[in-house]
Amino acid sequence: MKVQAHCEEKILRLSEMYEGNGQVHSEGPMLELVAKVININAGRNKGITEKSETLTGYSQFIEQARYFKKESGNLKEALTKAIRYCLEHNILKEYLEKHGSEVINMLLTEWNLDDAKKVWYEEGREEGREEGREEGREEGREEGREEGSEERRKYFLGLLDQGLTVEEIRKRIE
Repeated sequence: MKVQAHCEEKILRLSEMYEGNGQVHSEGPMLELVAKVININAGRNKGITEKSETLTGYSQFIEQARYFKKESGNLKEALTKAIRYCLEHNILKEYLEKHGSEVINMLLTEWNLDDAKKVWYEEGREEGREEGREEGREEGREEGREEGSEERRKYFLGLLDQGLTVEEIRKRIE
């Protein structure tokens, strides 16, 4: 269900999405999901957007995307221009620098659960790889310390075998 641009907020009920308003029983739906949707389009609900730099930035990004879409008629081009505009004007800059292409893909692609699962799976795999790399680095450091300790022990035993006293070995260390 689309929230109209002129509305400040709207209450959505899941039961309204189904024929007969989801009333299986005469007393109404057995379970109801109610969501309050707040319009954060430019110029709407400023009290809310002013509390969050991210919401303000998102509102500005969408406003620019709509402007460029009206200008060019091409959604992908409009999104690209909106991202460029936001980067130049320090709007959501850090996020868009990292995820700009993902934003375009997300806004051009219809969301579905299967695609979301694939993304979650890939994100999980990447997190696992990074954890594995970090564990490997830590194990390597630990092995290096152990090998270094063993090498030092062998070196000092060799010095003792050469007949040096503990005092002479201490002087060499210093």
